[in-house]
Amino acid sequence: MYKLIPGMAAVALSLALAGSAQADSTTTTFDGFNTGSVNGQDGWKATGPYDQEVVDVAGGKALRISNATTSGSFGDMPYSKPVEPAGESAANSVLVNEFTFRSAVPAAPQQGLVMSISPTNGDGARMSYVRLEDRFDGVRVFFTDYPNETVVTTYTDRWIATLDRNVAHRIRFETKFVQGGDNDVVRVYIDNELKACGTSWENYYRFIEQRDPTPSDRLMWRLNATAAPALQGAGFLFDNVTSGSSATGGPADCPLPAGPQGPAGPTGDTGDTGDTGATGTAGQGAAGPKGDTGATGTTGAAGTPAPATGGVLSNAVSSKLVGATLRTIRAPKVTGMRIVSVRATLRNKPLNVNGRSVTVDLRGKSAGKYQVRLVVEYKKGDEVRVVRLTRTLSIVRK
Repeated sequence: MYKLIPGMAAVALSLALAGSAQADSTTTTFDGFNTGSVNGQDGWKATGPYDQEVVDVAGGKALRISNATTSGSFGDMPYSKPVEPAGESAANSVLVNEFTFRSAVPAAPQQGLVMSISPTNGDGARMSYVRLEDRFDGVRVFFTDYPNETVVTTYTDRWIATLDRNVAHRIRFETKFVQGGDNDVVRVYIDNELKACGTSWENYYRFIEQRDPTPSDRLMWRLNATAAPALQGAGFLFDNVTSGSSATGGPADCPLPAGPQGPAGPTGDTGDTGDTGATGTAGQGAAGPKGDTGATGTTGAAGTPAPATGGVLSNAVSSKLVGATLRTIRAPKVTGMRIVSVRATLRNKPLNVNGRSVTVDLRGKSAGKYQVRLVVEYKKGDEVRVVRLTRTLSIVRK
């Protein structure tokens, strides 16, 4: 079928988690499993009436799952073998989950085939999410996170890839749980290429359920879309399911989009031309020599160039600028995407926003640095991207 080189996933994960006494990992290839339901085999569970089974395939075995039967429940869905939990309240703070998959019927689209896979605990308290949909153009992959600090449910759904259904693909979650609010990091890789970077669902639990999130230790397959009974015995084939946790490491913060280059500073004024020397006095019988031409004045200094570093707003005020005045910064544009909303705060107080322009009133403020925090939401078609930026404005004494 599409087995990895023996031990490849486990070795890669052990290297990623090395150096921590808390590290724990497990990989399932299904080759030692019995055909039939995965429930109860080597720590896996699937107690609901869903279309799932371990099947023989070329090269070994795999777990086949479809959404021929669905429900709105959580606890009885298919779950992978757990590892040491990772979370803000756990000893481990980093969780890595991955799996390979391909279509069980690769020759044509399977109408209505939809399912999601999430890092979670054994009760279905999901902390992230990818959704697989078999469409006319291939298997579409969507990533969903919950970035907004709000009491309204505002998941952001991003279409991150369309994959060839005829070959196997690998999806990997890398999650870093950071103590405090609104700061977890989730990266999603497809075939070792970073496709999405966002945050976990910690804000959902804190703002909607009014509780701290539960540590995660495994993957869950959620079958809650519209049931497609014709898919019984078909669906996707899953293999090489790996989970691992550690107390150190994990993904870095999400990269910010590059900002536009700032305009060049004005050219300095040209210095004045020196005075012409006086004409010499005429001598007897011959004209006296002409006086020397005065020296040319010094050219004025060139103007200071505006900032031109990627990621810096074109009219942003850098730490080199001074003045306790009204200041304006702008949210960066992202090519091909439109800005949906901009929120800004200074020392936890909201600032006035007009379009993508943010007004910062530093009048009367003392010398020091003032950090403006921006939350910018972009959209392109069905894709929504939320970017968080920090801009530092300074007041210094001349």
